[in-house]
Amino acid sequence: MDTVNSRIQQFLNMEGVSPAQLSDQLGIQRSGLSHLLSGRNKPSYDFLTKLLSTYPMLQADWLLLGRGKPYKEALSPSPAPLFPEEAPVAEDLPPIEDFPEDLPVQPEIALNPIETEQVTEEIPASQPRENPKLTARTVRRITIFYSDGTFEEH
Repeated sequence: MDTVNSRIQQFLNMEGVSPAQLSDQLGIQRSGLSHLLSGRNKPSYDFLTKLLSTYPMLQADWLLLGRGKPYKEALSPSPAPLFPEEAPVAEDLPPIEDFPEDLPVQPEIALNPIETEQVTEEIPASQPRENPKLTARTVRRITIFYSDGTFEEH
């Protein structure tokens, strides 16, 4: 009988990825993947979502139910590189012209003395104001793109 565990092993063989490499890519313990491949444990929801996120070309119906093809039609097992080799490099681009040295200097604007004395609050340079919208922000996702067209999301 064909199981999810055996399809994970088939996928590793098709991709040419070792179990150690896959566990490192998914951020799971190697022993956990070993238990999955041996049939001792069944894959968790977390494992399956990490696998499908890391390999977006993998067909979920095939992995979970054994229906259809292993790869999605729109994507092949080895997708086109994200950054093709034909992209221009710095040597191929025309040089940037230097700025002329005789640029006109902008005159300083004289401030009205009354305006300069109307300071309402003095903030020391070592203690900048905190924007409450910015301090509440946290990193939610980091995506790393590799040269072979694969990526990881953390």
